[in-house]
Amino acid sequence: MPVEDYYSLIGVSSDADRDEIKEAYRARRSELDDSDGAKAAAAQLNKAWNVLSDANQRDKYDDQLAVAKADDNVIIPEIVGTAGSNGSRPLTKAEQRRARMQGGKGAKNATRPVRTPIAQSTEINGVPLANNRDRVMALVIDGLICFAILFVGATAVSAKMADSQKPEVVKKVDQLQKSQTSTQKQIDATAKQRDAEKDTTKKSALNAQKKQLETKFDQLQKDIIKEDGKLNGLRVTSFAGGTVLAMLIFAVPSALTGRSPGKAIRKLKLVKMDGSPAGWSGALTHYGVVLGFLLITSALGQLAQISWIVAVFGVSSFNRNPNRQGWHDRIAKTLVVQG
Repeated sequence: MPVEDYYSLIGVSSDADRDEIKEAYRARRSELDDSDGAKAAAAQLNKAWNVLSDANQRDKYDDQLAVAKADDNVIIPEIVGTAGSNGSRPLTKAEQRRARMQGGKGAKNATRPVRTPIAQSTEINGVPLANNRDRVMALVIDGLICFAILFVGATAVSAKMADSQKPEVVKKVDQLQKSQTSTQKQIDATAKQRDAEKDTTKKSALNAQKKQLETKFDQLQKDIIKEDGKLNGLRVTSFAGGTVLAMLIFAVPSALTGRSPGKAIRKLKLVKMDGSPAGWSGALTHYGVVLGFLLITSALGQLAQISWIVAVFGVSSFNRNPNRQGWHDRIAKTLVVQG
């Protein structure tokens, strides 16, 4: 049956977050007058908002919309308000404020093109693709296992290795950290004493003392980073071992059955683009690009945390791809399907 495109009705993209949808919805409502037509439009907008503002309802609606788009059975509602015939719509209030801050003229009446939601396929070559909800659940399960191995497990192993292979470095880092903590307490006490002091001369002396302590604190931080860097080799080694273990847990069963632990629980399967089994090449590439990226960036120290964010963003980008493929899927030329 036909499905109305609520995203086009409100004037947002299908990947808009709840706040963006809420702002656009309110902007639409504010454009309406008291006519009967406007009241009907308000009811239509309310219905769209009720669906898109609820995570569970939105997931179900997204799946219905994807099926309708695949069958060319989508109704594009007329844009409510002052949208012109060129498919543009008024800027939201937040966008108007940004435009005014940037010195734009006529910002209040400015318009922008309405973004077309991404139409996601429901099947490829006759193979039914996994819906986004099951993909997310499988990703969460596999992600937790991966995090436990590569972060919690590798951190514990590297700490044990450091204690046994480089105890002098561990001891030095511990001493420096204790000294830094003591220095911070002295800084806080000096600052408190300075603020309570009434005499200008003494107040100035205490402020100078505080600056000296802050200089010492900064030097201790540099020393900690230098000493702690001597343990990076052990961390990379333990992380490499964790990567091998993760590949065994994810890639091997995926090559043999098409299912990682998370996919097995959600009854999903990894296959090639033509629907045939992923095999060793597909499974190793599918997981290898992600785990390899994390392994390569593991030597970046604290910056390695950013690589986890990049990896999560990449593997979860399937909800913004027509074929429901994350970056690793596109590189490996694989699909995640029902079954």
